[in-house]
Amino acid sequence: MLNFSFSDHRINTRTWEEDGTKVRSHTLELYSEDGSRDQAILVFDAELDTDRLGAIVGYVTHEQGQGTSVVGWFPLEEFGKYKRILERGGDLSVHYRLREGETDNGYLEHLGIGPTKTIMSVARACEPANKSAAPARALARM
Repeated sequence: MLNFSFSDHRINTRTWEEDGTKVRSHTLELYSEDGSRDQAILVFDAELDTDRLGAIVGYVTHEQGQGTSVVGWFPLEEFGKYKRILERGGDLSVHYRLREGETDNGYLEHLGIGPTKTIMSVARACEPANKSAAPARALARM
């Protein structure tokens, strides 16, 4: 499992009306603490288009000198778990695992945040968009 520590975060909440119904989404931005330019952007959205995305959890890119960039998509109801982890504080990291066969860049099999030594919350497994999602697996004390 790969990870990077972060010390700064920002939460953005967006609310709009669609067909007379209020819709909300949250974006959680996490920034590395060591100037390495590592970052993660996690989007929590009730209108997540799972038909289009399939079981994709997110992706990662890594370029020499530019740091690691992780992007992930989650159902809106997952946001509370992540917010509670941030409120607890401590030495927190973004934890992720690339899909088998991927190297530095590619789709993610797992994604979560938590204490550097323990994964507190992990997204569902990632499979190609034309296959169904595997159920979420809680990974602890890796």
